[in-house]
Amino acid sequence: MMSSDRARVVYSVPIHTLTLGRVR
Repeated sequence: MMSSDRARVVYSVPIHTLTLGRVR
C-alpha cells in the first residue's frame, strides 16, 4: 500500500509541475 501511494505522489508531482508550467 505504501509503495503504491509513494509512486502515485512521485508521478503526480512532476505531472502537476509540467501542467502548470505549460499552462503558464
